[in-house]
Amino acid sequence: MDKQPGCWAGFLRARQSIELGLEGDTSLLDRRLSAGHATVEEQKLAADLLMGRIKPRKKRMDELLAEDRRQLVAEYVLKGERENPGTKREALIARAMEHFDVPRSEVQTSLKNYRRK
Repeated sequence: MDKQPGCWAGFLRARQSIELGLEGDTSLLDRRLSAGHATVEEQKLAADLLMGRIKPRKKRMDELLAEDRRQLVAEYVLKGERENPGTKREALIARAMEHFDVPRSEVQTSLKNYRRK
């Protein structure tokens, strides 16, 4: 079942499924369809994608590079947690900020996005 608590969980997962599907990542849409949890809108999107009426938006090279960088930042922090279990996450975030020369918000966004996958 959906992992988000509350009465909005199904709606939020459906919206996320549709948004990701339009961007070309149909894995969540596929899982929801297979599990029988897909909404009518998700079913319509899947049909449109299969019939070729809708083409997923292609990502530009700079978007792909930014995604790769966010993944590296998240993996850097998570590797630090595995190798140094007693170290606080804030210290690891500070190290990542310095290492990658990015603001704290970008490190936290990277971690959040990494966990969703």
